Parts: sequence; C-alpha cells; structure tokens
Amino acid sequence: IWYEKYKDDSLKYDAALFLIENLPYHRGAVHSDLTPMYHTYELFGTGKFSPEQAKDSTERKYGTWHYRDINYRSDIYLDPDFLINNIDWAFKVWEEQPWGKNIPYEQFREYILPYRVGNEELFPWREKIYKQFMPIIRKAMSDTLITEPKQAALVVFDSLLRAPFHFTELIATDVRIGPKIVDTRGGSCLDLTDMMVYIMRALGIPCGIEVLPTRGNNNAAHYWNFIEDTDGTTYYYSMFYWWHRLLEAKVYGDVYGNAPGKGVWWSVYENE
Repeated sequence: IWYEKYKDDSLKYDAALFLIENLPYHRGAVHSDLTPMYHTYELFGTGKFSPEQAKDSTERKYGTWHYRDINYRSDIYLDPDFLINNIDWAFKVWEEQPWGKNIPYEQFREYILPYRVGNEELFPWREKIYKQFMPIIRKAMSDTLITEPKQAALVVFDSLLRAPFHFTELIATDVRIGPKIVDTRGGSCLDLTDMMVYIMRALGIPCGIEVLPTRGNNNAAHYWNFIEDTDGTTYYYSMFYWWHRLLEAKVYGDVYGNAPGKGVWWSVYENE
C-alpha cells in the first residue's frame, strides 16, 4: 500500500522505508484492556485525588488490575494505513510550519516522524494534538524568530507552564500511557517528557527524550526533553525545572552532553 502511495515522492518513500526497517525493534501494548490504567491517570490528573485514592477508586470500579496482564505485540504487524496516516501528518506539519524549512530531513526523520514514543497502545494522535495546540503557534506567527525551532518550542513551553501538572511516581506501570497524557497531565517525569514529545512532534518541532539511568541522590532514573535547533545545537528543558527554559546542553558538561557515551542515553527511534 505504502509503495503505491509514495513511489513518486522520494522523501515520503524514504520515510516509510525508515519506519518499516525499524519496526522489528519496537513493540507496544495490544489486545489488553488498559481502561483501569487510563482511569487512574484521569483521576489523579484532576488534582482532586492522591495517587492512592486514584488507584483505590479504580480498583473499586474495575477490580484488581496488574500490568503483568498486559499483552505486547511487535510493530511488524502494524496496519499500513496507520503508518501512512502518521507519515502524511508528519510531513504536513514539517512543510507548513514557518520553521520547517530550517529542519533538515535527517532531523525530521528522527525527531518528528516516529509514530510512537515508548511501548504505549497505539492509536492515531497527530491530528488531535495538532488541532488542540496549533492555536498557540498561530498567536505567535508575527514573531520574526518563529522561523527557528527553538523559538517555536519556547512559545509552546511557556504556554504549557500556565496549566498545572500533578507529579507522582506511584501510578506508573511498565506500559506508557501514550498520547492520553496530553489531556490527563499527571504522572511521573517520564510521563511528562512523553507529553512534551507528543505535543512538539505534532506541531512539527523536533523533540526527544534523554535519560539519566540512576541519579546519585535517590538511585532512581530521571528524564528530560531536548530539541535541536537549525544549527544542530541541542537544548535541554524540563517542566520540573522550568526556569532552565531551553538551556544549551553543553552547559551541563558530561551529564547533558551532546553525544552518547557521556552518562546519558539518547532516546531515538532508529535501532543503533
């Protein structure tokens, strides 16, 4: 299906090939009822329930649920129409946004094009999130710097900070909540970074996740987002440390370095 659709468009053909070649290295939740997990996140995200209360309420409504009951399936079985929809929407935002012309294809392919962030349950998300957050960009179109991905990211980032995000590590499971995190806005630092990836990529802003496997002060992992600007410079940001506001990654030396092998694992779609 994708061959016939993209055989006359070399870039979309290459994008489809890139995703398909890497399908074996990705999998996600499938054929599982994740309603209890979603319900827990929804309750906690209102700010009216503690993590314990949200989980207790979910158990009373749906019974005992455990992440070990989740089934996973390789992405090699993905519906071709799902990939086509993802590719078309990714190219749409890349081509229409004023900063898109300053994003090289290789950057687009790795940090805008991917259809998933982790092992979440898959369903189309780009169009909904695009329509939900594009008004933020439209209000900033008169900004002469909006042709730079960094400036576009700042506009979105500053807008998102106006709404609360409720933090907890106590409701996370081994499966990611997926694009629903954009609306529930409650969970762990990994959930928060996932949220930023969905929003930024849906708007055509190159974005990814970095992870520090173990923090020295609590023996737990920590996650944050990064974007790449037109010159390839990497900028760090986190809604937990909002005052940093897209600082150049090299400021953080060997912790937030620009290359793998400096104590940081880079979250990329392509298998390396």
